[in-house]
Formats: sequence, structure tokens, C-alpha cells
Amino acid sequence: MAGKPAWWIWKTKAVKDQQIDPHNIFVFRTRKKLDDLGSYAGGIITNRIDMKSDKTSFQSFGVDIQKRLNQLLMFTASAAGTTRRYQF
Repeated sequence: MAGKPAWWIWKTKAVKDQQIDPHNIFVFRTRKKLDDLGSYAGGIITNRIDMKSDKTSFQSFGVDIQKRLNQLLMFTASAAGTTRRYQF
């Protein structure tokens, strides 16, 4: 999908007193403009990995579309899912 993509990567710091492990978090979001009314199609992918204990990871995926029929009426649809360790 062509559009203006955006992505972010964060690494959280461990808090030993509260037994909180560090994590790596990745987010990628993109949207493609479909027409001059503001309609678009988009998608998002996220990933979270526990960097210390058992390397637990979660992934989330989503797609969305918004079709404006005119300035007052629009159609919207979306779907999303989450996996654990790449298993649906």
C-alpha cells in the first residue's frame, strides 16, 4: 500500500524494585488517500517483546477503510487481530 507511512520504536527501562522487565515496542501505521472527499484505506502493525524474562511477544494487525459518499455520509469498515508468539 502506498501512502505516507509512520513508524516508531520504543525501548522501556526495567524497574527492578517492581519486577518490571524492559520491553521493545514497534508500531507501523500507514494511510492512503482515496479521493478528494477525505476517504482513505489504512493499516497498522504493532509488536511488543519482553526483553528479559521469557521473551514473550505479541503482534497486532489491523486494516481500516473509510469511504465518504458526500460531506454528511460515510462508510467505515475495519478488522484487527492479535497473536502471541506469531500464533493465531
